[in-house]
Amino acid sequence: MQIDKITEIFKKIMDMLDAGRVADVIGLLNGFCDDAEDDVELFSVFGDMLADEGYVTEAVALYGRVVEKYPDDTGLFAAYGDLLFEEGRGLDAIDAYRKVIAIDPLHAEAFAGIGLVWMSMGEKAAAAENFMKALEIAPDNLTALNALGDTAYDEGEYEKAMQYYREAISVDPGDPSAHVGLGQLYYDLDETEEAEAECMEAIRLDPSAVMAYLTLGEICLDDERVEDAVRYFDKYLKYEKSPQAVDMIAEVRAVVNELKEELK
Repeated sequence: MQIDKITEIFKKIMDMLDAGRVADVIGLLNGFCDDAEDDVELFSVFGDMLADEGYVTEAVALYGRVVEKYPDDTGLFAAYGDLLFEEGRGLDAIDAYRKVIAIDPLHAEAFAGIGLVWMSMGEKAAAAENFMKALEIAPDNLTALNALGDTAYDEGEYEKAMQYYREAISVDPGDPSAHVGLGQLYYDLDETEEAEAECMEAIRLDPSAVMAYLTLGEICLDDERVEDAVRYFDKYLKYEKSPQAVDMIAEVRAVVNELKEELK
């Protein structure tokens, strides 16, 4: 597809989303899906665009059509699994990841994705089994390293968690997830300077690192830096789009409203 045509579609989509015309966006993309032949990467770009704007259900619907059209594309199926998981459809996500593995038994990220789903369901043994399988295939798999760090952190094994996070950083210093995890860990250990430094690094690497803003807001609230707390919580509310975070969003919004009343 020509660059000017792609640019035109992007502009139309963004204008429609800005105007709240989500149904028109879906119609446009469905037509594109019907007409296009080999623009697999563009399908994923458009689907990711919807998800990034908070339209996860619509992104899942688009990906669902696309994976039917390209049933052997492991990249599309893995991304489809990620979105299903984000939408809260964990078992469907596992099915998508297993289709990836059926095509490519050495797809480390698919095993890591299954691990994340099981972890979210509290199935720690099944989660750990899949994370370790991912690391057997790819010892530098960041998803598995960070998830094992999160698991150790949740179980109070802070030294072990720190090792996993540090290993993830050594693999990719530009990945923000491990810094977010370290920030939360240091905060729980009352090492607030280290916590703040890790969260600031996460935001430097990824300005939309939502959990870093949440931790920074809590640090500032503890230090009675109320204006800073409000600023960080507002950033969290700006960037948090996950349907699974509905309760947390409501809680943070209530805190922000209360704090803003105090500042009047």
